[in-house]
Amino acid sequence: SHAAIIARSLGVPAVTGLRDIMQHVRCGSTLLIDGDSGTVILEPTPAQIATFIPLEGAKSDTVVALRTPAGMEVCANASLVEDAHQAHLVNADGIGLFRTEITFLKAERLLTEDEQFEYYHEIVNIMAGKPVTFRLLDVGGDKPLPFMRIQKESNPYLGWRGARFLLGSPDILKPQIRALGRLSKIAPVNIMVPMIVDAVQQQQISSAIVEILQGVEHALENIKIGAMFEVPSACMQAREIFKIVDFGSIGSNDLIQYLFAVDRNNELVSRDYNPDHPILWETLRLLSAASSEAGKPLSICGEMAGRQSVPTRLVQTGITRLSVSPRLIPSVRSEMAGIAGA
Repeated sequence: SHAAIIARSLGVPAVTGLRDIMQHVRCGSTLLIDGDSGTVILEPTPAQIATFIPLEGAKSDTVVALRTPAGMEVCANASLVEDAHQAHLVNADGIGLFRTEITFLKAERLLTEDEQFEYYHEIVNIMAGKPVTFRLLDVGGDKPLPFMRIQKESNPYLGWRGARFLLGSPDILKPQIRALGRLSKIAPVNIMVPMIVDAVQQQQISSAIVEILQGVEHALENIKIGAMFEVPSACMQAREIFKIVDFGSIGSNDLIQYLFAVDRNNELVSRDYNPDHPILWETLRLLSAASSEAGKPLSICGEMAGRQSVPTRLVQTGITRLSVSPRLIPSVRSEMAGIAGA
């Protein structure tokens, strides 16, 4: 049980249930929980906390002492301005995934072109010249926009989401692309399209983006368009998709879910959500080979990239660009440095 796991992590001997655990954990106790390993530390020391969470105001020379080895990248996943600050603090090589839909969810309304431009501009300023990849609005599935009047779907994970939603919502796509186009006149911009199904769909949305950007002076000169590989059919057509886009990124969270037809939020089947499954790694090798043949960059931005020993396996697969939670960057970078020095 979860209770027994927590008890063992705390070093509590021979417990039989939550009541025994509570003899050691009191109201007001401080717990440090590592959700990746299942480890729980009772009353952690400042040093233990700093291992997982960069402390606010920490001196940069103590936080960023280790840099990413040449030929590799460790970028940050971000959703808010605060995440960008954390990414800057740990000297991330950039932001490999900025989830633009979170800004809309936080505002509880659709944002105007000007509002989006100002928000994205702030993110770029924080990163001080390092690359930022903005994922276009990714709604549906586990990220509904409650303020939008979207028809209720019996299975939203397989419904009107990702690229389908964007192609069917020009009134939402246009202001976001124009905002990013304006931003590209200030700094290089990477635009990433979520939930691509195949090369035909990628061509459709790439053409729509180019058409919108033609209305923004000089915007096309400083923008790169990429695809997210999350749907198995897109992975099977990776070579064709790489002929259309400038870069690719693997969204491992949804890729695992769709590859094995498993709802990771459903406890009845969650055990089948397996990042170690050989079929997943075969798919990653396929994507890496297609990227290499096309001479186009490929990164991975799902949660699995931050798990211990996974960066090593990814590099061995040919995937050397990782994007993880800012708090995981020091440990991931340390592991990659070990690979480079081996």
